[in-house]
Amino acid sequence: MNLYLKKALAFLLTVCVLLSLAVLFPAAYAEDVPATPAPDVEIAKILTQLTAGPVVLSGPDRCVATTSTAGLSFSYGWYDTNGQPVTGNFEIGFYNLVMRFSAADGYVISPNVAAYLNNSNRDLVISVAADGKTATVSKRFEALILRPQVIKHPGDEVIQEGSWVSYVATALYATDLTWELTSPDGATTIDAERAIQQFPGVNLNNNHTDKINFYNVQASMDGWKLVAVFHGVEGLEARSNATVLRVTPDPDKAQPTPEPTPDPTPAAPEETPDGPETSAAPETSAPPEESAQEEHVHDFASSWSFDETEHWHACTGCEEREAEEEHSFTWTETKKATRAAAGEEEGVCEVCGFRTTRETQFQPKSKLVQSIPFEVPCYILLGLIVVLIAAESIRSAARRRR
Repeated sequence: MNLYLKKALAFLLTVCVLLSLAVLFPAAYAEDVPATPAPDVEIAKILTQLTAGPVVLSGPDRCVATTSTAGLSFSYGWYDTNGQPVTGNFEIGFYNLVMRFSAADGYVISPNVAAYLNNSNRDLVISVAADGKTATVSKRFEALILRPQVIKHPGDEVIQEGSWVSYVATALYATDLTWELTSPDGATTIDAERAIQQFPGVNLNNNHTDKINFYNVQASMDGWKLVAVFHGVEGLEARSNATVLRVTPDPDKAQPTPEPTPDPTPAAPEETPDGPETSAAPETSAPPEESAQEEHVHDFASSWSFDETEHWHACTGCEEREAEEEHSFTWTETKKATRAAAGEEEGVCEVCGFRTTRETQFQPKSKLVQSIPFEVPCYILLGLIVVLIAAESIRSAARRRR
């Protein structure tokens, strides 16, 4: 074997050994050797959005805050001037929106971070922790006072005389609801509560919230107009569109035209055993029984009701549900999982907007070298050695033949 071939064989063997070691050692010890951490990304600007400010007689669920800044997990809350969280509707006064931010792994919040709410930094109070991992942004709001806004007007109904009818109207920012009835000629307007006196025999049920029911509707109510009047704070009012009561007379209650009798001579009075003759008292018929109340007609709300697992449209007059189904979540990572701590994802239902969170576990990235079996480099090395030895043997045999 000449000198050049020996050097070539030694070089190839060295390369094979180094390649084998390069494959074997990372596969065996990749998880034990810590990677050099990259420097934290500094967050210099926080962008937030608010769907609406507080309004008297509305709840904080309409005032939703979000952030579009990467590397931050986010939470917020509404608080009164005493620092107590708002659990019901807003009242007249001032409220604070407090937004809290936590930097994810690999991020840090700048001590001079700039914050914007709906593209404005006016009146924002910013506080950043010394380690740059948390920050708080808050703003003070005065609850607005708005006139009631009608979102559902009473619909037209055709009613059979002696039957019943239900009217529904809803509005935002209203404290109370009353109903008015106006005569067909417009000359008389009464509170619906007086319909009992105006139309003898009629009954009603008024919940002063969104519904009024009339029972045993009289034919004399035909043509009267019904209007819902919503009352807000500080004397503000809003009126719904008028609906006209259309009452169809009951043919069974029509009075037949009497026919003349063949003998108009009055019947002789009956004699009594001891006393003057008297006429027999006419028999009085028993009052007709009230017709049974018709079945309840469901009126499903347009807004969604929900719990942790499902959403549905609820009937405003009973507990019946419509379009009940499980949530359909879209998940967004809000906190990255590490080997030391679990992460977090936020899910938003695509149908009703219900929000929830869940933990996520760290998933190490797969490496190609980790998927290679331990024996493969050894087989490659042995194969190369066999090929080199066979090549040298062939070369030596050819030299001897010469």
